[in-house]
Amino acid sequence: MTAGKYIAGEASLPNPYLICYFLAKLWQRDYGNTTSVVTDEVLNHKMGLAPLLGLEPAALQKQLDKLETFGLIEQRRTVPPFQIVRRWDDPLSLLEQAYAFAE
Repeated sequence: MTAGKYIAGEASLPNPYLICYFLAKLWQRDYGNTTSVVTDEVLNHKMGLAPLLGLEPAALQKQLDKLETFGLIEQRRTVPPFQIVRRWDDPLSLLEQAYAFAE
């Protein structure tokens, strides 16, 4: 590193349950009790999950895919507009699972 220059690498991300907890809290703030949201709204929200995690929307999509494999969300991509369906009831339960998770 030279003086006055910074080099950014890939973000070191927390486990999927903690990422989903962040999503759940942002979901509460922005969408309330809605069970599904248009995917583009989540990917491109300027005060949403991508900026929080330091990711571009394409990298966030990879994280959403991972959340889906854990059964935390469902992604409906058959017919546009694509949607994300939440699979949690209480964000606090996601936080508990995050602390119990070992990758």
